[in-house]
Amino acid sequence: MPDWDGWTVLNKLKADAELAEIPVIMVTIVDNEAMGLDLGASSYLVKPVDRERLATLIEKHRAMRFSTVGKPGVPPANWPPKSQKSSRKLEPVGPRRD
Repeated sequence: MPDWDGWTVLNKLKADAELAEIPVIMVTIVDNEAMGLDLGASSYLVKPVDRERLATLIEKHRAMRFSTVGKPGVPPANWPPKSQKSSRKLEPVGPRRD
């Protein structure tokens, strides 16, 4: 990411009310889990990443998201309907790598 580092991206995500509840799994070469968690990361992995650990964390967060659908006071994942969503465009974080 040429313009921002991972800490900046995490800060921006967690400062945006529309994005703050999205779980972030940090994958980095920096061994500073306490800082990552303090800044709002849901999980923190240091490279090289254990694929099984990453898969487990992704499944954990996916399961948590779907376990909240239909509970009182918790909007479903597709809320608000597209017609009511903000038209605000997100800034690109860096070059897309496909």
